[in-house]
Amino acid sequence: EKNYDYVFHIRNRKLRSEDNWSIENWKKLLELLDSDNVACIGTKGESGHIAGTQDLRDITLSETFDVLRNTKCLFGPSSGPMHLSSLCGCPHFVWSRKENYTRYTENWNPLKTKVLFDSTHSWHPSPQYVFEEFTKWIS
Repeated sequence: EKNYDYVFHIRNRKLRSEDNWSIENWKKLLELLDSDNVACIGTKGESGHIAGTQDLRDITLSETFDVLRNTKCLFGPSSGPMHLSSLCGCPHFVWSRKENYTRYTENWNPLKTKVLFDSTHSWHPSPQYVFEEFTKWIS
């Protein structure tokens, strides 16, 4: 089994596309994290992949569980894979609107998986901000 430092869910869906983070933001976050052990998950139809990461989109759900169980942290905006990470015990950094806070920290986190939920910039924090908040969180 492959263990990853970080996994990204680069949401690229057509529904509410204004909530998607740009590929440029993901590339910048990858650069700031300075790891060559990063993967991208999701479906090819609704999520992206960036160069320098392992493309794990469209792997089976069972394989996704294994990846998340062995990952140090998942990054992404509010989405199904972010909720799934709490059930796999995968620490995750999720950004969204403030009203989603209790979903991630309580209601949909029965195992009390470590989560950093940030709504300061809703769907669009800067990569630098995400990196700085993550660095403080893991210290």
